[in-house]
Amino acid sequence: MLYLRGLGDLRPSVVYTAHGFHFHRDAGWLRNAAYGTLERLAAPWTDELVVVNRDDFDEAVRRRIASPERVHLIPGVGIDTEHFDTERVSRSEAAEARRVVGVPEEAPMVVTIAEINRNKNLPYLLAAVARMRPAVHLVLIGDGPDRNRLEATVASLRLEQRVHMVRFVPDVRPLLRAANVFVLVSRREGLPGAMIEAMSMGLPVVGTDARGIRDLASGGRGIVVGLNAPVQLAEALDRVFADPQSDMEMGRRGRDYVVAQLSIERVLAAYRMVYEAAITRQGKESMIPG
Repeated sequence: MLYLRGLGDLRPSVVYTAHGFHFHRDAGWLRNAAYGTLERLAAPWTDELVVVNRDDFDEAVRRRIASPERVHLIPGVGIDTEHFDTERVSRSEAAEARRVVGVPEEAPMVVTIAEINRNKNLPYLLAAVARMRPAVHLVLIGDGPDRNRLEATVASLRLEQRVHMVRFVPDVRPLLRAANVFVLVSRREGLPGAMIEAMSMGLPVVGTDARGIRDLASGGRGIVVGLNAPVQLAEALDRVFADPQSDMEMGRRGRDYVVAQLSIERVLAAYRMVYEAAITRQGKESMIPG
């Protein structure tokens, strides 16, 4: 929709959502300088800037990509918390999901959902699993350009009987319901939807100390580990298995947070406010003589 900005000036208001800047505190200085400069050059075409995590909000303000009143933190795209609810999946469906992928009924089960590429850091996860007791199984849902290389790593670590790589499932909820813990070990994220889905299902989460993951797992809603610390990661996963009561409490906090902050209804309401702010600002600017 077009709105009048000034005499003879007719153009749309632009609301830009950044689902994770290409510059961030965990990247190198050259990458940050290049992408930060590009964002600043494009900034004059943006009326309202939406970011999905706290790191990007702070960076947008610090780098003056937009004035603070035009930067809005809206976490993600929203999730249907009624659909992603453990109560919507039966125990028998969860048991069948385990059977199909080959995980024994009572085995401790870790699940991750990720494209198999360098950023998702999956060899690090395999290194952690290799340090855990043999009863632990990992289910990896996803595919990608590094699949063959990852399969070779599985073989080299002799994890063929414990790592189950599933390219696609029509519904991830039964496997989330069947798992004991969700893990995400990415180097970089915006705000990871897979982790949000797991939290909405009441599953405890473990993730790397990376942008976006920090937002979700802080506040006792999950466990955050280093980006290159397989021993620490293995210990964190074992800690979840060893303390079922704490496991349930972590999952409950995660579910409560997602329902309160990340539901589709809440996100849509937040976007509505951003668009209303854009229209209001545009209306005021259209009254300035030009």
